[in-house]
Amino acid sequence: MVLSGCLAGNGVGLLPSGPSDAALVHRKSVAQGQVNVVGPKNYCIATDLVRDGAKGAFVPLAPCAAMARGTKSTMPDPRFFLSAVVQPLNADVTLTEEGLVPAARTALDAGVMRAAFGAKAEILTYRGEGQALVAQTRVGKPAPGLDATQWRAIFLRNGHVLALSVSGFEGEVSEEAGQKAGEAVLLQFLSTMQAANPTNGPKVKAPTVLPKFLRRLLN
Repeated sequence: MVLSGCLAGNGVGLLPSGPSDAALVHRKSVAQGQVNVVGPKNYCIATDLVRDGAKGAFVPLAPCAAMARGTKSTMPDPRFFLSAVVQPLNADVTLTEEGLVPAARTALDAGVMRAAFGAKAEILTYRGEGQALVAQTRVGKPAPGLDATQWRAIFLRNGHVLALSVSGFEGEVSEEAGQKAGEAVLLQFLSTMQAANPTNGPKVKAPTVLPKFLRRLLN
């Protein structure tokens, strides 16, 4: 995984340090300019770790204060590691962006997701948040230095699926405090991403097999 080896020491020296605030990147276009990635306040894009190709894009974000010397940015407390995964949709069913949450809730409520995810990955809670599905998840093998529990959101925009994640650093904060803070950061992340990517059409292509589609919540 692209994060392996990047999170040594519980995030101390998390990412390559830039020389100043001028080196920080707050916004990046991916998917041939069709999707903009913007993080919440005090989070910047780790440009050295970005992957952007024909099959999709992976954009990690971390506290700006961890990436630049002499930065004026405030170190979040607690701090989190964020990521946005962007993938084009290639399927034969048309679904409104507003229809994602009802369809996903039906699949989740019916229990069809358990077999799809397997025993080592779990959706702990989920709810609709506007046009997005928000979930708290747990994975069996988190990236080194990160907690096994994350907050995630998934939504459709302009022919792409956008999957956002917020992960705490292992051992830095209590589970209860981390859950509340992580959810708050995710909702800020979701808000900035939706604002940066206004819809340009009422319908997008969506997968026919929801379990496979929603697996992105745990990948």
